[in-house]
Amino acid sequence: MRTGLQQIQLPDRLTPIGQRPLTLLDVAHNPDGMTALVQSVSMLAADKPIIWILGVLADKAVADMVAIVTPAAKAIITVTPDNPQRAMSAVTLAKCILAQTPGARVAAATSMAEALEHGRQLAGPDGLVVVSGSFYVAREVAELATGAADHDD
Repeated sequence: MRTGLQQIQLPDRLTPIGQRPLTLLDVAHNPDGMTALVQSVSMLAADKPIIWILGVLADKAVADMVAIVTPAAKAIITVTPDNPQRAMSAVTLAKCILAQTPGARVAAATSMAEALEHGRQLAGPDGLVVVSGSFYVAREVAELATGAADHDD
């Protein structure tokens, strides 16, 4: 049993997807998951600025997740998950964040690639970028990484 437990892997849970800045992917998509993620990231970040890339499904507890993430983030970049039936648009999510926390630093991205680039710029080489909110967001990040690897000739 010990060997089995040592070999368990949780894909897309605090998974590093980039360095300088450290960029982490996590599929947290509900208030409990976001709470655990914010606690873990806060320990990792120390005094580093945390830039959060967030994409959520509209049928989730969005307001609760936003209330958990916003205090931990220096800035939030919203994205639209690739699920036309259930996704909350990046613009709507940004408005939700601003309605809950007027003055929050929020930007809506038109693509995941744009969000990652903007997030890394805001974080600087020593900051931290966290991507979370949906399995659909995680899949899109994985597809970007695979595409980049496929074109790294």
